[in-house]
Amino acid sequence: MTAQFDYAYAGTSIRVRCAETSLLEWLNEFLAPWFDIEGRADHDVLIEGNLDPGEYDRMLARGPAKDGGNLDWFSLDGHFESHPRWESDGGGFLCHDEKRRVFYSFDPEERVGGFVAEADRASVRIGLLRLVRELATAHALARGLIHIHGSAFARNGRGVVIIGAKTAGKTSLLINALGTGEVDFLTNDRLFIDAADVAENGVGGRDAAIVGIGMPTIVNSRVGCLEMFPRQRELLRGTPYHRDLSRRECREGIRAKIRNETRWPPSLSPAQFCEVLGVKAIRHAQLTSIVFPVISRDIETFALEALDESVATEEIYAGVFRSATPQKIPEVFRNVSRESIPDESRVRRAARTLARNLNCYRCLLGPEAYRDISLSREFVRQITSG
Repeated sequence: MTAQFDYAYAGTSIRVRCAETSLLEWLNEFLAPWFDIEGRADHDVLIEGNLDPGEYDRMLARGPAKDGGNLDWFSLDGHFESHPRWESDGGGFLCHDEKRRVFYSFDPEERVGGFVAEADRASVRIGLLRLVRELATAHALARGLIHIHGSAFARNGRGVVIIGAKTAGKTSLLINALGTGEVDFLTNDRLFIDAADVAENGVGGRDAAIVGIGMPTIVNSRVGCLEMFPRQRELLRGTPYHRDLSRRECREGIRAKIRNETRWPPSLSPAQFCEVLGVKAIRHAQLTSIVFPVISRDIETFALEALDESVATEEIYAGVFRSATPQKIPEVFRNVSRESIPDESRVRRAARTLARNLNCYRCLLGPEAYRDISLSREFVRQITSG
């Protein structure tokens, strides 16, 4: 029996249809609450899943397309993930993900995509997640939302975005805030910022709504980061959860789909991460502040330095999620929306709008920044006070 769900994000609805109900159960858990999961009379895009070893072998036998080459399919930070173009008997794009043993297809004219694989495995699940996320991203960008590489949390509905390069302290600052018991989890790696209520010249002022919308991604923590948080480290060490399984499958001991069960620290879905740490996940929040963490030996605990508009604009622009260039998406999905994706000049203007209408701080983190809960609570209250 075929099951289907509709996943709504940024004004678009993506219908996923597949006979493997455990795969959709896992996807539902991974995407909520950031995607509204609902049954609708219509949808914008359809993804059909086919877990059939015979069909997979038949497609494999066709071989690569005669004109060869690769297709960009998935957006990663700093580059696209590409796969060989495959011989197709229909319209649109078809590629073969050799590592995951999955075929992906998408026809932008018909707005229909799909995947073919031998069975429900972890690699298939992650591939489906990426398909849904890429389609949602294309629509969000076309609506003019700004794609940010950063983490975020909210206190009493007031959101804080953390932007920084790798090892700058984004994850540690997020875990530190979550450990106070006063904040909700918004995202760990990607989010969209919607500043539609604020004119590009900043007329909206600080009372205008600038909203951060989380985009679910796998939650990974570094060993060095967790050494600073003994309580959270022990909670994660004791978890039975794994990103490739739903929480039900983990509790029932269904482990066959897992690729790397012994990985430390564990790799979790956002829902699993939030349950383990005892925090609430929220879909969006009205933003108050943007923080740029910097590890420093010049102070003992932490210090907040307000940034002027020009410096904050450049810092925000540098934090835009980049695959090849800011706001770009893979070739396969470029025509999925009827709207045009903002060019770099519009992205830079949007960065200036955010800098003008949000509190922007450089957060210096000293060696004792996370030494006790009172300091952490003081930081959270300062940064969300407005």
